[in-house]
Amino acid sequence: MHSPTSTAHGLARQKSAVLATVAIGVSLTLGACTAPPSAGTPSPSTNVLDRSTTSADAVWEVALSPIAQPEVADGVALVYAKTASGVTAHAISVTDGKEIWNQTVHPGLGAPGVSLTPAITKTSAGASVAVFLQETAAPTNDSGTSWWTAPVAVDLKSGKELYRGDPQLVESRPAACDDELDMCFTSLDAQTRLTTQHRVDLSAGTDSTGPEVNPLTGNFRLVGNGLYSVVEDGREQLARVSAGSKLWEADVQSLFGPGATTNLGWTFEYSKKLDLYIGSVGINPTTETDYARLMEQTFTVDLTKHKTVGFRASTGEKLWTAEGSEKWCSSGVGKTETKLMEGNAFPVRCEYNQGTMVVPGDGYQNAEGKVVGYDPATGEAKWQTKPTPIKAAADLLIPSPSRGDMVLTGGPDGLVIVDTRSGASREATSEDVFLCSKAAKYPLPADAPFPVQPEGNLGTGGSTLFPCDRNAKATPAPATGTLRDIPATNNGVAVLAQENSLSGFKLP
Repeated sequence: MHSPTSTAHGLARQKSAVLATVAIGVSLTLGACTAPPSAGTPSPSTNVLDRSTTSADAVWEVALSPIAQPEVADGVALVYAKTASGVTAHAISVTDGKEIWNQTVHPGLGAPGVSLTPAITKTSAGASVAVFLQETAAPTNDSGTSWWTAPVAVDLKSGKELYRGDPQLVESRPAACDDELDMCFTSLDAQTRLTTQHRVDLSAGTDSTGPEVNPLTGNFRLVGNGLYSVVEDGREQLARVSAGSKLWEADVQSLFGPGATTNLGWTFEYSKKLDLYIGSVGINPTTETDYARLMEQTFTVDLTKHKTVGFRASTGEKLWTAEGSEKWCSSGVGKTETKLMEGNAFPVRCEYNQGTMVVPGDGYQNAEGKVVGYDPATGEAKWQTKPTPIKAAADLLIPSPSRGDMVLTGGPDGLVIVDTRSGASREATSEDVFLCSKAAKYPLPADAPFPVQPEGNLGTGGSTLFPCDRNAKATPAPATGTLRDIPATNNGVAVLAQENSLSGFKLP
């Protein structure tokens, strides 16, 4: 997913155009929720609105400057932290906080507005592996392009290098393949500017390419689990690839409407259980299709033109459309406890009644919106907050992460907790402690093959988190009730990345 608040430039999507992202973020102040009558509304088995306020102490803490929340597996937390000149991956024991290994990390050609976050995959034998890019010398035929990198795979528990690839121009960063094994990424040919999909068998150390890995042609990039944006002859398509076969391809504007383009941001959520994608993409309101020229302009986006769309993952069939809505706002809400997986909570989206925003910039004009819990199979609203004015895109609508069974939103007198299974809500008390998020940046490597960003030579990370009260002000420590909101847990320990530290908390 692209960062919801950044503007970024990357290498060419089309042969002479520049790739970038401007995803839309929101800041809402919300009141109480209302739930439309529905026989399908579940009865909560546990009260997520009842949160312990007993202070929780960390069992260990490491001084780092994280740029995203960690990924955890097999008793190890993998976290990316910034230095004065770049980013380093640190593998930390979740038991005692001791560092196991560290390696430098390069963002690659993926647009700096695409969040740089840790990636863990598995070998066919079940071993957990960290995958990332590292800077490497350019080949003699580099075509004058900078930022050549090598894809690297390291055993998560030992730090032993399992694979190092040749120098490449990597666009989609290394990650688990769509079957959740091995390492997949895409690279750009320096001469043809066309894309190649790679799959590295981490047990054998072999790199496979070609139509048996991905039959797509032209210029393409990964935008979701097995979902690709493909640009050929100036047209953008969405395509699903699974096990080396293209299952379907559809024009992005046929799904999301006129002006829809992933060049202005995207977010897609995949549910294997429901055979479903749910997503939103940016809207270009102008007739300018060249990105470099578009970003020289100032233009206005009508927030009611955004759409959240649900479509069948196996066929591309559009199942439902929620007009005037988007999914970026819910990036911190997990799906573990939702109907997208095995839970009974409703996922959430943001809907706009009116309003515009100016790009570049983060100001909103006459904007009004609400948060909606919906049935992912039909898109039908199951509960919703009261419409409220929106002031700017600088802050997240939902400032706290969760497993998906609750969301924290703003209210007239502070924060409001909503049970996403039913829409029941209560105002936060002065004793409640939550986790608030702060967008993280990191210094980009030198000699970037694109113009300097408006915010300077900085790339987009994920988010750091900090314990906060009902007014979103920092508190000294999280509470026991806060620990269930921490997304990274392993071996009975919750691992939290704050702005200047990585901490472990024993789960109750």
